[in-house]
Amino acid sequence: IMYNLLNYVFNFFFITLFLFLANSCAYYKIIELEKNETQEINVYNFLGKEYKDFARFELYDMHDEIDANYFAYKGLMAVKEKKIFPENPSQWNIPTNKLEAVKKRFNQINLLLEEKKHLKYPEVFSKMLLGYDCWVEQLEENWQLEDIERCKNKFITNYNKIISLDKESVKIQKNVKKDIK
Repeated sequence: IMYNLLNYVFNFFFITLFLFLANSCAYYKIIELEKNETQEINVYNFLGKEYKDFARFELYDMHDEIDANYFAYKGLMAVKEKKIFPENPSQWNIPTNKLEAVKKRFNQINLLLEEKKHLKYPEVFSKMLLGYDCWVEQLEENWQLEDIERCKNKFITNYNKIISLDKESVKIQKNVKKDIK
């Protein structure tokens, strides 16, 4: 009986310690993101704010320390290392019936990155990318249907804004070229 009691206490202690450390990591990364906020307008700072807000939501509202920690880290990578990338759906456990649609969107985002649209439309791009990453994360959990739709809609709305803004930009450039001739 004493062995079982000690084993139980020992296991409880390590599980509690693990949860405390995981929670602490996310918390401190979020604090670090808050310290890095500047007034400079660029995609990296916009994205850092988006990831910080999402990490706070995951930590404080959803009590998901692991995802909060990951997205706070991803925000720090954007702010400090200037690294931006969408989540690869093949690396997440997404339901099979949703995977092809998410892969299509993953490819669309990568095309926007190749075309440097993140530099041209930094704020809208940041919202779009966070919407996508949130959508992927929520699809993997696959139980918060309202959150899945909210994230997907954030992605689609901002993706469509980029496409619309880019079409306007092309029209303006064509008109300027006509006026110059």
